Amino acid sequence: MAGEKKQKKGKKSSANTIRVAENVAKAMELRTAYHTFEAIGRQLGVSRAMAHRYVLQGQEELVKRTVKSAAVHREHEAERLSRLGLIANALLQRALGKQDEKGALAAVAELRKISESYRKLYGLDAPVKTEITGADGQPLGGVLLVPGPVPLEQWTEEVAKQQAALMAQKVEVIDA
Repeated sequence: MAGEKKQKKGKKSSANTIRVAENVAKAMELRTAYHTFEAIGRQLGVSRAMAHRYVLQGQEELVKRTVKSAAVHREHEAERLSRLGLIANALLQRALGKQDEKGALAAVAELRKISESYRKLYGLDAPVKTEITGADGQPLGGVLLVPGPVPLEQWTEEVAKQQAALMAQKVEVIDA
């Protein structure tokens, strides 16, 4: 008798877990399509608060998967950089043994690039503050809007145009 209750409870628990997972997936799909929590709740047959919880649970799961995926990718990249570092180091040793100055300098340059990539991968470099200045060397205020990826030349031309427009208008910049 006790075994039967346990088995029924186990089946019920599994069915509930599946239903919740399906509701979380559907809630995320609807929320991504800009549905309100009320609409999501109506569609799933649950309250607005429960719809909100489903979306939050889906977002948390998404973040966990993304973080885990990024960590795996970072580790693969670190391994690749390590192998490249070993190769560059071997090339450096060979060049030094042959007294090949150009080869040694090329290997050192590669090792430096590999080290830079590794530091970027793990965020080891100190943050860099960048300031845009005008022709007079003074910092410019305002906002530069970049619509998306653009070639450097096009971007610098646009910056120059916006700077010229600001200078022509003599816009007063107020820090918020």
